[in-house]
Amino acid sequence: MSYQSAAPARGPEVVLRLVPTVISGMVLGAALLTAYFQIPAHDPGLRIIALGGGLGALTVAVLTIRFRFRIRSGRLTATILWRRPQSVDLTRLTSAEAMAEQDAPLVATALGQQRWLELRDETGSVVRLTFYGTTRGQRKRMLAALEPYVMAEGVSRTGLVTEALAGELWWPWPGRRRS
Repeated sequence: MSYQSAAPARGPEVVLRLVPTVISGMVLGAALLTAYFQIPAHDPGLRIIALGGGLGALTVAVLTIRFRFRIRSGRLTATILWRRPQSVDLTRLTSAEAMAEQDAPLVATALGQQRWLELRDETGSVVRLTFYGTTRGQRKRMLAALEPYVMAEGVSRTGLVTEALAGELWWPWPGRRRS
């Protein structure tokens, strides 16, 4: 496939959110808080566990609500948890960088290493994307929308950019069988 120039600045808006994580956190939090009120008062240890788990699940759900990647009018905006939104102009993209090597996903995660795709534009703006926790379909749409910009002529690419755009750096990997 040949990429002569970046994709047009006008196109459909693509948004990636962690809706399943938010819903499951809310449901789990509500269930544990309901259990807290149902557990007899003479069992304080179990009540504390239910209360802590319920409040923790609700906190994770509330923090996850802010997670969003959005492509609109040739601009990518990433809002990740409590950080301020980062933005990069995809039509003026100068470089794309991904991890330099591929290792076992569980080992990398256990060691605190996350896989990422970093995009930089002419103004020096940088956005570092990670797709952990996203569904395969959402990730595929977002990466397909990014591909024409990242693979455009004049954009330098280092690391496993092709693998990143194919979705192979984030679990579950496409093409891999579930065990």
